Amino acid sequence: MRSDNVKSGIQQAPHRSLFNALGFTEEEMKKPMVGIVSSYNEIVPGHVNLDKIVNAVKLMCKRHTFCRICNQIS
Repeated sequence: MRSDNVKSGIQQAPHRSLFNALGFTEEEMKKPMVGIVSSYNEIVPGHVNLDKIVNAVKLMCKRHTFCRICNQIS
């Protein structure tokens, strides 16, 4: 899986230590990772509903046992 590029091998030990510091469990590290990025804000009218879309994507990731990484750009 593509997320192994940052999780597997000796060279990725620093990456794994950061994931561990973020609270990822060993079981979560075995799952595929999906990055979710959103530009949700309350200023731009077209962005107001993006939080609902992000929550739907998070739910779908949970259902399919992906480990998700979420970040919001403000």
